[in-house]
Amino acid sequence: MINWKNRYARVLTLLPELANPCLTVLEAGAGSSGIARYLGRPVLAVDLQPANLKAAGPLATAASVTQLPFADASFDIVICIDTFEHLPADQRTPALRELARITRHRLIVGSPMGAFAAAGEEQYWLMLRWRGQPTPNWLEEHLLQGIPTLCDMLSAAADLGLPFHLLGNETLIQHYAGLLADEAPFLANANAALNFKRPLGPPLGPGEGDVYYSYLIDVDKTTSQEIAIKAERTVPLPTFDMDNDIRIYCVGHDLHRFPTFTGMTRFFVGKTPREPFAHPSFVTDDQPESICDRNPTYSELTAIYSVWRNHRHGRFVGFCHYRRYFDFLAASPDTRVTTISTPETLAAASASIKMTETCRNMLATGGIVVPLPERLTPNVAEHYMRHHHPDHYLQAIELLLKRHPHLRPYALEQFADDGGYTNNMFICDATVFDELCVWWFDLLFRLQDNLTPLGGSYQQRAPAFLAERLLDIYLRWRFATGTPKCELPIFFLTDGAFS
Repeated sequence: MINWKNRYARVLTLLPELANPCLTVLEAGAGSSGIARYLGRPVLAVDLQPANLKAAGPLATAASVTQLPFADASFDIVICIDTFEHLPADQRTPALRELARITRHRLIVGSPMGAFAAAGEEQYWLMLRWRGQPTPNWLEEHLLQGIPTLCDMLSAAADLGLPFHLLGNETLIQHYAGLLADEAPFLANANAALNFKRPLGPPLGPGEGDVYYSYLIDVDKTTSQEIAIKAERTVPLPTFDMDNDIRIYCVGHDLHRFPTFTGMTRFFVGKTPREPFAHPSFVTDDQPESICDRNPTYSELTAIYSVWRNHRHGRFVGFCHYRRYFDFLAASPDTRVTTISTPETLAAASASIKMTETCRNMLATGGIVVPLPERLTPNVAEHYMRHHHPDHYLQAIELLLKRHPHLRPYALEQFADDGGYTNNMFICDATVFDELCVWWFDLLFRLQDNLTPLGGSYQQRAPAFLAERLLDIYLRWRFATGTPKCELPIFFLTDGAFS
């Protein structure tokens, strides 16, 4: 079946050694159509339902995935695909521990996970009802037990204390296209011919950038957990101008869309001027230590980097966007964004874009000024994966957990929380700014070389988009460990404000 082949295709690519008959392999929850059919070699199949194992042959054992009748480290490789969604939620963590216990080298667990899969199953069920078709038993179980959340599965994997990777498996379109294709009998012969020519290849390839229906948790027991590495500064800290206690930079790439606000330093990015710059009141990112050539992908971060490396700023430093500004005197603090759409309303708003004494006092105690959290559907993590390349986000989280494992609780919050700090906007003291930039750019530069462009100029800005999610994690950690915070509404300027 096309659907079955899809779910195993990534595993077969990931572990070509599965075909080695010298390795012992167990598949838990093998069902009636396990991975052995694609390998051409024996695999011990385990399933709770003995009836499901009739096709598995003599190498079959009826057992629960939460209580397997095998000694520790009994098998070289253990696989469990599309089983956890059939387990009650309170059995999933014990099942993962049990599978990790019996494997000697590698454990691969695959399951539908997250909000997209949960919504997809409900919509698929509604479509079957509309057609007048019965609900398959497997779908009834998915709906009854609930699709595992990414947060819960990642937490359970991290609690194993073993190195692991979170990888995308089937994409949403790939999965449901496979289900619908299996309903067309005339495709069976075509699928058989494809299997003959490409026995391990997927009949339906994933669409680049599509969100994932299922994920793989790849646990490796052959290597030790990576030791936490602290990012260190490699050049001396710039000299701070303590006579000028605060500098807020407004960053933009269009000289004609820069309002002049008292207390704001306008920072122009996006080009390296070939002639004397016509606006001496602007700062630019073409400095001795610069990443201005990365502006098409890093956006406002080229300005942040330039300030960090080159500029004498005050005791406090902050960043706004040429369209977004902190509203220090918000008439309605509960309104996250006030839209400014005419020059008149822009002029009236300018009085509110001045830091208050209360805000200064909070900064003086080591606090950080941030925008009010933005509501992101379905949560901070999967919002990114919906709008950008899912693999980029997974790579960023994996790198973060490897280099800074103490941030794990705050990274996992992104998979459950629908409120996040966005826009790369903040104000903080110089010490916090230095710590943030050392940490931030260490991660971003390491990620840069591994980010496959999704296409289109907007999606090429992946480092800037990922920086938002990384900053959100940094701020969660800071605030959870005692740093005072001041959450402010923001102004957003439309094109009409610049007319």
